[in-house]
Amino acid sequence: YRTHIRPILGLIILTTLIPELFTASTSITAFQSPAVIWGYFMGYGVAILFLREIATRFSLNYGGIFILGMAYSFFNEGFLAKTYLIFHDDPVNKLINLPVDFLADLGNFFGLNFGFTITSALWHGMGSVLIPICIVHYLYPQSATTTWLNKWVTGVLGVLLAFAGTTTFFGPEK
Repeated sequence: YRTHIRPILGLIILTTLIPELFTASTSITAFQSPAVIWGYFMGYGVAILFLREIATRFSLNYGGIFILGMAYSFFNEGFLAKTYLIFHDDPVNKLINLPVDFLADLGNFFGLNFGFTITSALWHGMGSVLIPICIVHYLYPQSATTTWLNKWVTGVLGVLLAFAGTTTFFGPEK
């Protein structure tokens, strides 16, 4: 791990901060909360480190990493943030949980907002996963094609993320 500590920390920091700040989904002052930092650390930093390890083990090219990032959006938005599911807070059926208002009424079928789902899958594939990985690979080219974690640690991260996603999804928060 010592030889890869800088790229690991770089990827975790980039992915914990950039996606939410870049989209203005979270204000800079919200990052003063330890709970917010912890949530983004797990939901972005650790999750994307895990995805990078999987992509490296399967020798995925950047197109494969992008597709893996699109699949990641279902974990992030579907299980953690629950924004793929449609919740109503008033009798007029106003949607309350989409971070992008103009997508609120774009293709709502069977309790899923397809407009937001497709848009966020493309965003996460590119902005949350592919771009941070490319930046870190550019900054640390000697580490770009090698795994940073052993299989056991990667497996533990996968189980931890599956547990976090499941408990969050079935939790009481909307």
